[in-house]
Amino acid sequence: MNISVVLAGGNGKRMKLERGSKQLLKLNGKPVFLHSVDVFQETGIFDKTVVVYNPDYSDEYIKYLKDYKDILMVEAGHERWRSSLNALEEIERSFPLTNIVAIHDGARPFIRKELIENMVKDVKKDLGVIPGVYLKDTIKKINKDNIVVDTPKRSKHVKVMTPQVFDFKNLLEAYRSFDHSINMPTDDAMIFESYGKKVKVVIADESNIKITTPEDIIIARKFMSSLFG
Repeated sequence: MNISVVLAGGNGKRMKLERGSKQLLKLNGKPVFLHSVDVFQETGIFDKTVVVYNPDYSDEYIKYLKDYKDILMVEAGHERWRSSLNALEEIERSFPLTNIVAIHDGARPFIRKELIENMVKDVKKDLGVIPGVYLKDTIKKINKDNIVVDTPKRSKHVKVMTPQVFDFKNLLEAYRSFDHSINMPTDDAMIFESYGKKVKVVIADESNIKITTPEDIIIARKFMSSLFG
C-alpha cells in the first residue's frame, strides 16, 4: 500500500489573512490544497490520501472533501514536523502495511503527475527521493552581524521542494528517533538523513511554487490563468 500525505494545516500568518488557512484560498475556483489531492489521486499510485488539516476550520475541509474517496483526515500539529508525525502515526494505526509514503506541502498546487511517478520509481528502503531545482542566484553565507563569510558554489546546491517520498517504516522510525529539542527540522528529508539514510534529488521545474505570501497567490493565479485561459 502507498499513501500520500497533503499537509494543509498551516495558518494565514505570512499571507496576512485575518481568518482562515492559505490552503483554503481559491485558485481557479478550487481551494489550493485540493489541487494537490487531485494530482495524487490521478496518478493511480496511491491507495489513500491523508489530508492534515487545521482544526479551527474543520467544517470547511470536511465540506470540500465530502465527495472524495480514499481520504483520511488528520489534525495538524503546532509545527510542520508535528503535522507530518501526526499523519505517519495515524497511517501506522490505520494502514500498518504501508510501503511508500509521499509527503507534500498543500500550499504547492502545481505538482506534476509525471514528477511523482518518476520519484516513486527511485524510492528504496534506505533511499528517499525529493524534488529540487538548480539555483539561479548567487548564495552568500553570513555571520550574526550579516557579514559575508563564504560564497558557496551554486553547482553544489539545489533548492528543495515537495513532495518527498520515502519508505514508510524507515521514515516513521527516523521521526521517532529525532531530537527536536536540539534541532528544528525544515523538511522530512532532513529527518530521514539524520537517521543515516540517503536522499536522492530529482530535478524538477520552477512551476512547483509554494504559496506563502500575498504576492505568491497573485503569481499562482496568473500562472493558473496561463494554463487554462
